[in-house]
Amino acid sequence: MATPEEDDTGLHIALGGEPDAARDTRAVLASMGCEAETRIDANGLTDGPREPAAIWLCGPASTVAAQADAAPDSLPVVAQPTDGGKVEHQAVDWVVEHPVSVSRVTQILQWLRFGGQRVHDDVPGLVGHHPTMVGVKRLVAQVARTDATALILGETGSGKEVVARAIHDASDRADKPFVAVNCGAIPPDLLESELFGHEKGAFTGAFTARTGRFELAQDGTLFLDEIGDMPLPMQVKLLRVLQERVFERVGSNKSITTHARIIAATHRNLDEAVAEGNFRQDLFFRLNVFPIELPPLRERASDIPQLITALEERLREQGGSPAHLTPAVVAHLERLDWTGNIRELGNLLEQLSIMYPDLPVDLGQLPPRVRPEGVEDRSGAAAEPGGASAGSSASATGPNMPGPDGLPPEGVDLRDYLNDLERSMIEAALADTGHVVARAARRLGMRRTTLVERMRKFGLGRDSDG
Repeated sequence: MATPEEDDTGLHIALGGEPDAARDTRAVLASMGCEAETRIDANGLTDGPREPAAIWLCGPASTVAAQADAAPDSLPVVAQPTDGGKVEHQAVDWVVEHPVSVSRVTQILQWLRFGGQRVHDDVPGLVGHHPTMVGVKRLVAQVARTDATALILGETGSGKEVVARAIHDASDRADKPFVAVNCGAIPPDLLESELFGHEKGAFTGAFTARTGRFELAQDGTLFLDEIGDMPLPMQVKLLRVLQERVFERVGSNKSITTHARIIAATHRNLDEAVAEGNFRQDLFFRLNVFPIELPPLRERASDIPQLITALEERLREQGGSPAHLTPAVVAHLERLDWTGNIRELGNLLEQLSIMYPDLPVDLGQLPPRVRPEGVEDRSGAAAEPGGASAGSSASATGPNMPGPDGLPPEGVDLRDYLNDLERSMIEAALADTGHVVARAARRLGMRRTTLVERMRKFGLGRDSDG
């Protein structure tokens, strides 16, 4: 099996399955320096003078699954379903879309270069079961076992720091510091001091000595976010540290040794930056030891329900009360482009938790920027669990409450209105369920403990815990 020190050249891939698909995939692999042998019937894929690094199967999902079942347990298997079907088989290590993309092939070859060992797909902190995220989890688990420098590539908001923390937490440095610094958010004239620290009097305003991020990281992990925005003069100094593992504080000639592991990330195309002269090629080579490419959220939309659950749990841990999204809302969110990726989704959930704490939210309550066209604006009221707007319920309106025709002439106190609305819905749910708290909580789409807290807030009694 190839080692991390080797490049992709010489990797032998055994291809089997549909002739056209296998031929096209072979061309992609060959362009990346691999030897790919095509066997149309997919039989005897391991025959020959040289054992393949992996078996690559192209064809309908059902056929690929059957062929994978017959593959040797010792070899990694890549499935390329040409009919777009799902391949869920314990013998399959990777599932790639047809036709294959260069970035996806790069991920697989990177995995094979580092041993191609099967690892557990559940990496704490990483959410999702889309095939691209399964691949990311495997790369994370694999590189975490080493001290190799990792380069995380992905759009803004796609979760690059989350991946960096997952690598750190899965490594033997997990009990050491994880120190993050955004290279694009610090003025160029302060970045050196931020990374390496400075001595007292090193420059105007340096009234005390300061410890830099490299020292703070100690034997842990230093995460250099947005490395593509680092100024060229600073790139030279960073390259020296990566090569020699020593640095000096600003204003000092005393060398300090660092054993910190480096993980870098960027949303920029560093190949283009190198070609344009904006990023040093030698530094790129130093950082690009183990690249991990994160997919944008729009390419893994099937993970959105899981991400919503995880983000809502984080809101609860921070003391928030997430809104309860109806199935129609979740389905709609899966169809959006999400240019801001997971960060944009998280911001939306936080906004809804403020507007509708612990209340149901239907399509009409969504902010205008994500509300479907043609859906009536019902942002003044929370949705009923059944999907209708609570603002149309007679029990939720009063002489000073906004009804279907809009606000009363004298205006309304929104906080009081929402409190009255929430209280009325809780009272209605309790009445409908015979004051059995557990059943009422299910009717309201919230946890029983949350409902108890809300009842205590409004001074409502508890006749039964259910």
